[in-house]
Amino acid sequence: MEEPDERIDITAAAEKLGRPVYAVYHLIRTGQLPSEKLRALGRDGRYVLKHMIRVQDLDAIDQRRRHEEHVAAIRAAATPLTETQIYWIRHALEFGGPPR
Repeated sequence: MEEPDERIDITAAAEKLGRPVYAVYHLIRTGQLPSEKLRALGRDGRYVLKHMIRVQDLDAIDQRRRHEEHVAAIRAAATPLTETQIYWIRHALEFGGPPR
């Protein structure tokens, strides 16, 4: 189980989401995924600046994406409204209920 304030880098975030690295950068750039630049030890032993993402924020993005996919699947499977249904809905919205 991860700690409440655990942070991971972009590569680990991409693996966790199952998306490419550039998609994670896009989420950061558009403000959908907060990140923090921290000094970390690089592969060659020198310190570098890395985008670090809280696991909690990453889980929220993933949950939102799964919700949107679920809603899209429901909408794709829904049958279109008939003309009669459209008439009754329009009438209810315009006049506050069914005709008497």
